[in-house]
Amino acid sequence: MLGAAGGVEHNAVQLAVARGALVTGVCSGRKADLVGELGATETIRLRWPSAGSSSSASAPFAPVP
Repeated sequence: MLGAAGGVEHNAVQLAVARGALVTGVCSGRKADLVGELGATETIRLRWPSAGSSSSASAPFAPVP
């Protein structure tokens, strides 16, 4: 879940976990502990690339519509 520590998303993490979903939360490093406490199975610490760098990371996750 992108922005898992956000105002609406942190509620969505809890609802999804309560319904049995395995949630991967994407958030800033300083919010990773919070997302884990909300029930996320995994957390991905998002870091913005520095200016001038080109990064094209691909993850083994598919977006859920």
